[in-house]
Amino acid sequence: LRMANKRFEEVSKFKDEFVSIVSHELRTPLVSVKGALDLVLDATLGPVNDEQHEYLEIVEGNVNRLSELITTILDVSKIESGRLNLVRQRLSVPQLIETSLKSYKGLSGTRTFAAEVSPVPAVFADPNRILQVVSNLITNAVKFTPEHGTITGAVQPQDGMVPPPACGPQGRAGH
Repeated sequence: LRMANKRFEEVSKFKDEFVSIVSHELRTPLVSVKGALDLVLDATLGPVNDEQHEYLEIVEGNVNRLSELITTILDVSKIESGRLNLVRQRLSVPQLIETSLKSYKGLSGTRTFAAEVSPVPAVFADPNRILQVVSNLITNAVKFTPEHGTITGAVQPQDGMVPPPACGPQGRAGH
């Protein structure tokens, strides 16, 4: 039992080191991408038209999201050790859903997005964790929605509380 426990500790340490190295190696090129994107968005390298600027802002949002995912990978070890700190703040659920849907616009192909958010109270939560949940829902919705379909993000109060948002395919456009 002692040998197994010692082996488990060694494997756990190896995993933590691996996650740290991989996260660092992913973050390094991402910083370069972010820097180049900032130069283009700021028109430092020349003028950018409105449509290009809109898509570059979507890319910027996804670069930021990727950076947050890398941070989340590092959080796994914090969760395991009980050291994860949540940063709770007041969040507008409708705004969160609409922002999340907009960030996937460039990846959606011919699919359209709609937000159906009933009046719900603001929530007190960690925005990165909630965004993670919403992003996973949207990713699945994009994956399973047929071309020319509509993806709807919906939130409705339930028993006086705000349940997790639902995102999913709503069939063909016009239906």
